[in-house]
Amino acid sequence: MHLRSILVPVDGSKGANSAAAFATTLALATGAELTLLHVFDNPSAACIGLHQLPQAEFDQTIQRVAQGSFDAAREAIAEVGTPTVHTKVTLGDPGKEIVAIATSDRFDLVVMGTRGLSPMKELLLGSVSETVMRHAPCPVTVVR
Repeated sequence: MHLRSILVPVDGSKGANSAAAFATTLALATGAELTLLHVFDNPSAACIGLHQLPQAEFDQTIQRVAQGSFDAAREAIAEVGTPTVHTKVTLGDPGKEIVAIATSDRFDLVVMGTRGLSPMKELLLGSVSETVMRHAPCPVTVVR
């Protein structure tokens, strides 16, 4: 399998940053490009009233939030090397959006972090990484 493109969902968490560093190692070894993806959760946007903002202001706010996640991931990436890195921001259900983008943009691999949810919370709430592993059209690597 030849890796050309690796999708790395990021949210500013330690797990996402570890995944970005791991993906960087793979990218440097294979010549693949990384795309950092930040999915702004739609219910979160609704809860804080972002949908009531004018579209331009809404877009700027989403970009600012995503930038924090991208900056944290880029710091982790810089500790490993300097692959080609792209960024993408979207709004929606994180698991579904990651799968949709992995599919539409034909990524070769998704590398993502996992949160250490207790088994009961995972059972009740579901898991973004679980959704992606079950539905992604490409291999998925989950990094702790």
